[in-house]
Amino acid sequence: MNQPTQFRKIRILSFFIAAALVAAAAALLVVPVQATPSVGVTTTILAGPIRFDEIDVAVRSALITEPSEYWKGRIETNEESDVYVVQNDFASGGTTGWHTHPGPSLVTVTMGEITAYESDAPNCQSHVYHTGEGFVDRGGTHHVHMLVNTTSMPARTIATQLLPAGAERKIDADAPANCPP
Repeated sequence: MNQPTQFRKIRILSFFIAAALVAAAAALLVVPVQATPSVGVTTTILAGPIRFDEIDVAVRSALITEPSEYWKGRIETNEESDVYVVQNDFASGGTTGWHTHPGPSLVTVTMGEITAYESDAPNCQSHVYHTGEGFVDRGGTHHVHMLVNTTSMPARTIATQLLPAGAERKIDADAPANCPP
C-alpha cells in the first residue's frame, strides 16, 4: 500500500471515530423531557374544533358612559383557525401541569378559584382568579403556564381558544427552572 493511500485511510478512519465521539457526547448531553402532566383535572370539549377561514375583524363602539370615547377590538389571522370551547374541572389540588397553546385563550373561572403561574412573569409570580373573573392566556409556543386549584373545594374554568387550524390544542411542557414544580 502506498503512503498517500494509507494516510487517506487513516484520515477517513479518524473522521468516523471523531464523528462517533461527537454523537456519543451529544447523546450524553441530551436531557430527557420532564413534561409535567395534568393531575386532578377533567377536560371536556364543549365545542370544537370549529373551523374558520382567515379572520380580519376590527370593531369600534362608543362607550355608554362616555359617548365620545370608544372601545376597540381587533382579531386578525393569516390562515384558517380552529375555535374550541373547553371546560376544565379541577379537584382540590388539581393542576394542568406546565403547558403551552399555539394561540390565545379567553379563560373564565366559573366556580372556585384558580392560581395561574406564568413562566415569563417576574419570579414566576402567581395570580389568583376567583369565580366570575377572567384572564387572557396569550398563547404561543414560548408562553409556558400552569393552572392550579390550591383550595380544598372544586374549581372550574371555561376557555374559548383560537388556534391555528389543525394545531394541537394543548402542548405539555417542562417545568421552567424559575418556577415551582
